[in-house]
Amino acid sequence: MGLMTTSDHGHKEDSEGGGFMDKLKKPFRELEEKLEGTHLHDAKVHLVHKKHQIGKLANLFNTNHRHDEEHEKATDEKRARIAEEHRFNSFFPERDGNLIKWYVDGRDYFWAVSEALEAAKETIYICDWWLSPELFLRRPPYPNQEWRLDQVLKRRAEAGVQIYIIVYREVEAALTCNSAHTKHALQGLCPEGSPGYGNIKIMRHPDHNFMSNGGDMTFYWAHHEKFIVIDYAMAFIGGLDLCFGRWDSHTHPLADVHPEGVQNEVWPGQDFNNNRIMDFQNVQDWKQNELSKAQYGRMPWHDVSMGVIGPCVYDIAEHFVLRWNFVKRQVQARRPLRLDPAARPAGR
Repeated sequence: MGLMTTSDHGHKEDSEGGGFMDKLKKPFRELEEKLEGTHLHDAKVHLVHKKHQIGKLANLFNTNHRHDEEHEKATDEKRARIAEEHRFNSFFPERDGNLIKWYVDGRDYFWAVSEALEAAKETIYICDWWLSPELFLRRPPYPNQEWRLDQVLKRRAEAGVQIYIIVYREVEAALTCNSAHTKHALQGLCPEGSPGYGNIKIMRHPDHNFMSNGGDMTFYWAHHEKFIVIDYAMAFIGGLDLCFGRWDSHTHPLADVHPEGVQNEVWPGQDFNNNRIMDFQNVQDWKQNELSKAQYGRMPWHDVSMGVIGPCVYDIAEHFVLRWNFVKRQVQARRPLRLDPAARPAGR
């Protein structure tokens, strides 16, 4: 169930049997294939990206710029037709035959996520508002060091699993979640020359840089989706980010002071938080915390997510791929991610 490659294997046969225009284009296609992976190809991609950046400045004066190009109109029309066939005009239909499990509060949810991630064989998709690489999925942390999120992802990347992650890129003047740290910490798990290099891909969105994003500047929204897809076989979706402050139990303890030793701590460092007193500070230094455990209680976190096995998993995966490619077109002029057709449920 691996991802499709992004090359079009049908090009050669199509061009050989096509018309005059296909034959005319054939030498250029062959040249593109030869240049693929070279510095000249990378330079071309860079120039195309710069062209798109400059072109976005015109969007300041075009309020309909998301829907005025031919491919955008075609996409809008296609999605409208799809939605008309479904109840509530939804993009995906209702699907029977799914196994669903609800997880109330973070303790059981993060444990289930840790098991599912550890069992991943081919692909992991993660979309989060905030993701903390140093989050412990099992508690207490002291005897569960191997279940820190970044360590789990590192093991899977080294085993050959392809990992794709989208996180919200915050307005730094307003939020302290430091998505840049998230990106750099995860990309640094498997440096060049080590097992797993290149298997963890992460993008932040949206781009708040005026010079690179022109009329697509967005300050007053944040993509707030939290979901995970593993091997097209299982998904998690709901309200819980993989980040500090979300792990909690049904009893919602307020204190985490243990005179007998820190090995009994449940919320280490930054994970002990109370936004009513102080927001997160310097999250890149996850071990430190300016909020005193001896002086303040933590803010409980009551939330819900669910696990899914069944036909709906493919719909959630398709949604991730659509979002990934949308973000990629905005921030990088690179090849798209493709859905795995072998994983498509019956009837699609």
